[in-house]
Amino acid sequence: QESLGGNARTTLVICCSPSSYNESETKTTLQFGDRAKMIKNKVEINVELTAEEWRKRYEKQKEECENLKRLLNLYTIELNLWRKGESVPAGEQVNIKNIRQSSGANRISTKDIAITSAVPTSSTPPPSVLRELEEERGKLCQQLDEKDEDIHKQTQLVEQLTLQIKDLQEIIEKTQEESSLLKHKIIEVEQELSRTQEEVQEVMQALEELAISYEDKDSEILSLQYERESLAIEIEKLQSSVQSRDDDIKSLNDKLTSERKRNKHSIVNIFRELSEMGNILGSKSDDRL
Repeated sequence: QESLGGNARTTLVICCSPSSYNESETKTTLQFGDRAKMIKNKVEINVELTAEEWRKRYEKQKEECENLKRLLNLYTIELNLWRKGESVPAGEQVNIKNIRQSSGANRISTKDIAITSAVPTSSTPPPSVLRELEEERGKLCQQLDEKDEDIHKQTQLVEQLTLQIKDLQEIIEKTQEESSLLKHKIIEVEQELSRTQEEVQEVMQALEELAISYEDKDSEILSLQYERESLAIEIEKLQSSVQSRDDDIKSLNDKLTSERKRNKHSIVNIFRELSEMGNILGSKSDDRL
């Protein structure tokens, strides 16, 4: 019952087998279904109520509890009259159906109690009426207990809601303080943002000037590179001319060394011939002497 009952519509499907082999299981399943069918759920919508709505519901339940107490008093008075041996005419007896129909809209007045207590005595009521009154009295007591429990629960809920409202008020105050601090911080951040925007503008201007100077330097670098390339071409030409001059000088040096060797050889021959001629002239002069 605790598992199937609750604040919901519950549908239970049981599976049975027509085979004789499963006779015991089918029987227990059907008995379980019969017992589960007796469980009645009270379906209610799960709604989060405000404190005012909880207060109205509490007042309504309190009013119903008072009506049930008055009705219980009427039944108790009538039952006491029957037990004392007095009789109550049918027109002045407490009608359960009429009271149930009118209990939702109207309260049970104390006039009804006074009229019921003033009923004349005659004879004892039948046992069926006494049983019905006892059963109705028990039902009313049970409903009264349930209403008391509901009122107790609702009072607890109201207290919890008041505590929650206090907590929410404290949270709202804290959030208001935090929002004021955040507003001050936002103002400071906006001021810093304006200052940073000015600094960014100055930096952008400096970057634009640097870009202009970079373009000028780039053009100068391109002109210098062009001059460098032209100078490199001239240097290559000069190196080639110097190389050709070196080759000419080398050939001239070779020719000069060969001429020197030749002249040296010719001079040696001339000196040799002169020495031979001197020797010949010397021998002739000796012969003359």
